[in-house]
Amino acid sequence: MERHLTDESLMPWGEHKGKPLAEVPAPYLLDLWTNKWLRDYKGLYSWVQTKLDRLRREAAKIEAAKGSADIDGGGAMETYDEYLRSYRGF
Repeated sequence: MERHLTDESLMPWGEHKGKPLAEVPAPYLLDLWTNKWLRDYKGLYSWVQTKLDRLRREAAKIEAAKGSADIDGGGAMETYDEYLRSYRGF
C-alpha cells in the first residue's frame, strides 16, 4: 500500500527525482498523467489527480509565455505538444 503524498513529498523517479512534487513542472506531471502506467503508482496518480486543475492552469501559463518570450534566444517553442516532446527526448 502506498502512502498518501503531499506537496512536500519527493518525486520518486525520473528527471525530477528528489524534488518536492509541488516544484515539479506542471507540463512534466501532465505528461505523466497521459501514461496509463502511472495508474500503477497509486500515490502519485492520486496526487496528480487532485492537482489537475492547478496543473492545467500552470501549463497554460507556460504555453502563453512561450508565445510572448524568447528567454534563451533560440526561439520560443510553438506548441504545448512540442514542450512535452522536449521532456520525452524526441
